[in-house]
Amino acid sequence: MKPKQDTLADFHTALLEALPEKVEAIRKEYLDTIEAQLSQYTVHIDKLKALNLAEPVPNYRTAMIDRLTMQMFLCHSWFLERNGEYASTLNTTMNLFENKAATPVDHVTAFEKLNGLSAEFIAKLEFAHTRFDELKLLGKEGVETQRRYQTKLPGYEINDLKMLEISLGQKLCLKAGPPDSATAARVALENVIEDAALNIQSSMDLSTDESLDNLAERIEATSNLAEQFAAIDQRFVDLLIEYPKHYQPERLAQVRKRINEFSEATVNRLGNLLRDQILLGPKPGPSRPWAGSGRKIIKTRYKGTLVGEVRKSADGQDTDLVEVRAKVSGRLIATFHEKTPGEWVERITPKPSPTKSRPNLNNSLAAGQALIDDLSAFHRRTEGHVKRAKRIPAEAEALYQIHAVSLRSAREAIDQALIASNEPADRVASELVDALDSAATALDKTGRKTRITLIKQQPPTAAHVQWLKNIGEVKIAKIGLRRRLKGRANDFLDEYEVSDARTGTALWYAHLHYDNAKDPVTASKARHMKTLEQRHLGGAYELHNLNNQELIAIHRSGMSLKLAEELFFPPATPAAGASAPR
Repeated sequence: MKPKQDTLADFHTALLEALPEKVEAIRKEYLDTIEAQLSQYTVHIDKLKALNLAEPVPNYRTAMIDRLTMQMFLCHSWFLERNGEYASTLNTTMNLFENKAATPVDHVTAFEKLNGLSAEFIAKLEFAHTRFDELKLLGKEGVETQRRYQTKLPGYEINDLKMLEISLGQKLCLKAGPPDSATAARVALENVIEDAALNIQSSMDLSTDESLDNLAERIEATSNLAEQFAAIDQRFVDLLIEYPKHYQPERLAQVRKRINEFSEATVNRLGNLLRDQILLGPKPGPSRPWAGSGRKIIKTRYKGTLVGEVRKSADGQDTDLVEVRAKVSGRLIATFHEKTPGEWVERITPKPSPTKSRPNLNNSLAAGQALIDDLSAFHRRTEGHVKRAKRIPAEAEALYQIHAVSLRSAREAIDQALIASNEPADRVASELVDALDSAATALDKTGRKTRITLIKQQPPTAAHVQWLKNIGEVKIAKIGLRRRLKGRANDFLDEYEVSDARTGTALWYAHLHYDNAKDPVTASKARHMKTLEQRHLGGAYELHNLNNQELIAIHRSGMSLKLAEELFFPPATPAAGASAPR
């Protein structure tokens, strides 16, 4: 029987000498042979492990290294054969990706091919990494083998390929459905997956910094990303409820599962960062802004907290733009600019039209009237979204704000059409313009009311309390005098009640802890918010024994010393409002 390497070499020679019409058949046989040999070696390895468990095998380490090395050789051969095809398919397919219209059938075939190849590359890379882990346990020779073959892997990261799979879901999860709602279903899916891509890339970029500097800022950003992942997951539920006839459930479930893998990784990383913070304890002095290799943490108006790279100008200087870009494809997901200090908005570049058509008044009136006619349905959909599960309050408000922007854009289109026609507005146009203005204003008010209501219904965070206080929705009052907590010699408590400014009903409580009864109010050692039910519960717990979700809940109820000062004992001159919480 020929050695495995000789068999593969024969195939390779045959490929080089084959007639064009024979290449694909020989290539398939070559790849099938690699797969068969990988499976054979897996069986040998499993048998060898079982034998060694029953009774130590004298040459176990050498035999294992030989078999694992052969598997790495086979993986390397597989990648050599597939790399060119993958790079070519990636380049060709991504050129089709930016087409936001309905995807033609031949384009779907291209997206299917890229998706299938990506899945194969992910599986092979994951397999290689499991074998690398085993080689590391087999001494110096095993480590040398692992290092040698790791350098031969293609330059794709597994997580980047998984993110590419998720993005391809925009094109592959749709199916033919009722034509009247096809465009809305496609746009809704694209929006959810694009927001997921922004979150995933931000989470991966943030995870590259493993230092213990700027821990507080990284914890806050990671906590926000974890919360945003939960909101994105709920939006997948909304898609199937709202457009049940337009999506392939199995495909959508696969995309959702991939996104949840990134969500779980983000939650685990947040738990580990919080444990690092507990071990390090508080650091004196102000924290420095996070600086991650040209990356920047930004808080956006509609997309939450994100991490992007500062765009460079042609001469290599930093610009005032931050972009989030997918690594494998190089695709630009979104670009942001700072609208007001601390608040970033997405920069939308309009696509140039070949010829600028004159505004059509009838079309503009019809589009505006369609928005007015759809208002009741919009309210039903949005109220359903908000009620189905816990929502980020700012995200709920944004649903209304974005629709209000559409109404105002329709009103502006009518104005432009009237100017172009050089005719005064008739009664129909005037009434429609007024209706669009009134509806947009009402949507803004409903969005704000919804956000306020959701915040008041959810467990408290100091940022939410601050936001409510800044808009006059809550009042804060100290309860009694500072008191020593029972059973704790050096733990004194100041308690504050946060009540609804409209009804006077207590919403939450704030507990500030001090070492001594006479310490100044600004010298608290710990600060956290409490629900009504938590108010009289003891605050002592062993942080090291808590799981991730318990640690995260405690973190989100806490507050910084600076924020506590602004909330509970502000200076005579009112402090500037902080960035709006999500």
